[in-house]
Formats: sequence, C-alpha cells, structure tokens
Amino acid sequence: TGVQTCALPISTPNLGSTFIVSFPIGYTPPFETQEENIDAQPLSLRGHTILVLDDDSSARQIIQAVLEMHGAEIIVCNSNTEAESQLVGAEVDLIISDINLYSESNLPFIEKMRLHYETIPVILVSSSAFQEDKARAHAAGACDFVTKPFETRALVESVRRALSHAR
Repeated sequence: TGVQTCALPISTPNLGSTFIVSFPIGYTPPFETQEENIDAQPLSLRGHTILVLDDDSSARQIIQAVLEMHGAEIIVCNSNTEAESQLVGAEVDLIISDINLYSESNLPFIEKMRLHYETIPVILVSSSAFQEDKARAHAAGACDFVTKPFETRALVESVRRALSHAR
C-alpha cells in the first residue's frame, strides 16, 4: 500500500517488552484483513464464557473485541483478586491471563487456580517470547502460550484448541 510504519521493540528479560509503533496521520491499520476472515473459519463461541486477566487495558480490550466478534461472553479483570471473585460466581470455560501482572510473575496465581479449577483450560499471553517463559507457563498448567502482540488468527486458533480439548 506504500504506507510505512515504524515499530521499535524494547525488551527487558523477566519484565517483558514494550512496542512503540507509529503510523502516518490519517492511516487506520486494518483490525483484521479479509484474508484472515476467510482462513479463520467462523468460530462460534456462543455459550462460552472466557475470563481475561491482564493489567494492560489495551490488551484486555483487544482480546475482548476479538473474542466477542465470535460470540463469546467475556469477563475482564485487571487483578488476581478480581479474577478470583469472578471465578467463584461464574461458569468460566477458559481463562486467558498475562504471565506477569504489575511486573510480578502471575504463575503462582495460575498454579493456584489450576488446583481449584482444574477443568478450566488456561492460555497465557506475554510480551516476552523467551523460551524459558513458555516452559514455565506450561509447567504452571497452561495449555497454550501466545506472544503479544499477537495476530488475531493466533489468538482465535489458541482458543479453539483450548476449548476443544476441554470438552
């Protein structure tokens, strides 16, 4: 399209990454391309409730928007305390959580939730693509690990796999 963008990643081990992206004024990046819509066959998530736990409001909003487009009911939380209280009162089919909340590892909380809610699959997301983070996520009981920023298709496919294994 001739539009140039600039992305500047800043990574810190064990803390994650920050991405600064600049777009020319007047340019609106496509949320999802037509090609992705064709390839990612409609995934009906109607009847599924997904809890999204992330301290980054932008990440929560993106995940919520993508999954609501497929019919899921989304419960958004920005703290472990909020997530715990939501889990008590709702029938949750899937948890999507950031691996770190407020610069602290969220793995102890995930391990605790897996003990109490062992049938609920967990997908962990992180801006860190380090192999040791992926290994720690799986050791904590996560069924998948998605690196931020993620493609819409990657998130939807991860949710599809997690829900199909939970049945």
